[in-house]
Amino acid sequence: MPDLRGLILTGGGEADPEALALLGGPAWTLPVANRPLLAHAIAGLRSAGARRTIVAGAQVPSARGLTPLELAPGTGIAGALAAAASDLAGAPVLVHRADGFVIGAPIPHAPVALGAVLVAAEGADPDRAPAVVIGPGAPDVAAALPPEAGIAALLDALVAAGGEVAVHTLPGAWRYGGRAECLLEANRLVLDGLERRVTDADLSTARIEGRVTVHPTAVIERTTVRGPAIIGAGASVVDSFVGPYTAIGDRVELDGAEVENSILSPGVRVRHVGTRIEASVIGPDATIGRDFGLPAALRVRVGRGAQITVG
Repeated sequence: MPDLRGLILTGGGEADPEALALLGGPAWTLPVANRPLLAHAIAGLRSAGARRTIVAGAQVPSARGLTPLELAPGTGIAGALAAAASDLAGAPVLVHRADGFVIGAPIPHAPVALGAVLVAAEGADPDRAPAVVIGPGAPDVAAALPPEAGIAALLDALVAAGGEVAVHTLPGAWRYGGRAECLLEANRLVLDGLERRVTDADLSTARIEGRVTVHPTAVIERTTVRGPAIIGAGASVVDSFVGPYTAIGDRVELDGAEVENSILSPGVRVRHVGTRIEASVIGPDATIGRDFGLPAALRVRVGRGAQITVG
């Protein structure tokens, strides 16, 4: 796609309860396969060939290679395109949500100046799509809309102006839906494309099965890791089992634990729980352990929106 520009939308500043409960931050900071969602969006833009990327919203992150554009809370895609019009310079634009990604297939281009191609999962609402590619004339159409207008309103305006709009469905198109289950789905999608990479790590007492990535600084002893799975930098996994679709973040400590189909954020400590942890998302620096002292009891410290299921 010639001279493609990128525009990442971080959102209007609204707080997502699940993201706040897990990380204390916006949704684009949530981890999937040991990388924040924003990093997946940036990678998608670079893979598509975007020569310049603007990150716009009321919450603008700092990242190398991104041009920040602060917007008022509640600003939608129309306001973002209008504000960035001078930087887009008549080029086609790949607009990407910071809390979503597209993997597994190339992103199509917009066919004409007023064209647009919505990239979404099958049956998804247009405003919930992770990405849309628009032709170089679309920012002029967006400028006539209210700043808070979303993708659906922009597409309608393009059609009214004589443009061509298409929907391109991909099984690898995903956007965060506000629940831990959504993150686990994203984790599975990304880990399905994982390559086996275990060189330079000491795995002499470990058993590695399938597509597993292990950071060279991780320590894995007397443990089975069954892929697809990823083990982050400085992690310590001892006398444990790590099952498929699990992301073990940096500095995580597992001792005498079993975990499967889960996301463990950096700094998590899990020791001798006595039951397998599965389909779980654990926030950074959390500690889960078993107390062998008497009297026996379940002792927990949980934050807003937490869910605990004891089997």
